Amino acid sequence: MRGSLTGVRVRVERLARQLVRTGCAVCQEDEAAGRLRWIDEEGANDSPESATCKACGRTYQLHHTVLAWADEV
Repeated sequence: MRGSLTGVRVRVERLARQLVRTGCAVCQEDEAAGRLRWIDEEGANDSPESATCKACGRTYQLHHTVLAWADEV
């Protein structure tokens, strides 16, 4: 016997809440954007770790790809 449509809707909504990011469209787009982080010879960088959305006030982590010069061995 199959479940009711209401039961299916409840499961779909629960799964959607697990997958969908919170916040407005502005911060969702900024959070998903790819960023590069250059690390200089001293290992310092000036990239922020998190940002606060100006539209909704949500604070979220920024994801970076780290790039550095490789020394030849």
